[in-house]
Amino acid sequence: MTDPISIALLVTAALDACRVPYTVGGSLASSFSGEPRASIDADILVEMPATQVRPIMP
Repeated sequence: MTDPISIALLVTAALDACRVPYTVGGSLASSFSGEPRASIDADILVEMPATQVRPIMP
């Protein structure tokens, strides 16, 4: 899987399942809000205490 949107959705689904607060930034978020950028990346900022790290690891 190399599609940036698919990867971002996979990561955010795991974060949602673990109830980890996050926000998405980068060019992916910028493009969705109407400001296209040349790069294709997603920055995902999470608020995650150590107790929530293990549940999202495969």
